[in-house]
Amino acid sequence: MGFVQKKMNKIIDFGFSLAPLLILVFTYKITKSWKLAFYLSAPFAIISLIKAFTFKSKEIFLLAVNCFLSIGLFMFLFNIGWLQKFYEEFLYSMIFVWVFVISLILTFFTKDKIFDSVITNKRKVFNYSLYFLTATVIALGFSFYFRTDYFLGAWLPFVILLVLKDFFNTFIKGVSFAKFYLLGGELIIILIAAMLRKHIFVSLLFLIIGRRILHLFWEKRFGKVV
Repeated sequence: MGFVQKKMNKIIDFGFSLAPLLILVFTYKITKSWKLAFYLSAPFAIISLIKAFTFKSKEIFLLAVNCFLSIGLFMFLFNIGWLQKFYEEFLYSMIFVWVFVISLILTFFTKDKIFDSVITNKRKVFNYSLYFLTATVIALGFSFYFRTDYFLGAWLPFVILLVLKDFFNTFIKGVSFAKFYLLGGELIIILIAAMLRKHIFVSLLFLIIGRRILHLFWEKRFGKVV
């Protein structure tokens, strides 16, 4: 299989993983109905989760979003009132609950922990996994405290976790100029996304997609550096 075909397959897989979130966002924007948005997006999220667990994907943030959507579907299907109120009150925070749960499982119950690393220093990988897990707890607390503020309760903690994960992965695999240039590119994407933050989820979508494209480009030039 050629390089281009491999990249296309990765892009298709990533697009399929991101599809549930896109469906949720645009359905809610058009209908203003969370119930309908969950009904339309969650089936794709469940399929994406099955595919992710089958191929042992470690895209923590997409896994968290798809778990969030899947539970939301069952919440409406079985009319679980207390959970609906919890989702309504702590909508942004529920994403971070799932980031924490997935990070906890990867840290203590999987061989390679949170980071996709082939190095032999397993203690180092485990330590950085613990650091990231601690960061998810802080982000979750931050999100709960600022639950009515989209920027402070959702956007900012999400971006911090995203950048921290890449920084930790960089230090695990060893520092190089290519990696710091990549992280610099991520910071530019973050600044652009920050200018879009008033558009609710649009900035997060731009951030996720932009980061993915940047990583694919860097992998073509320098190999998988992060």
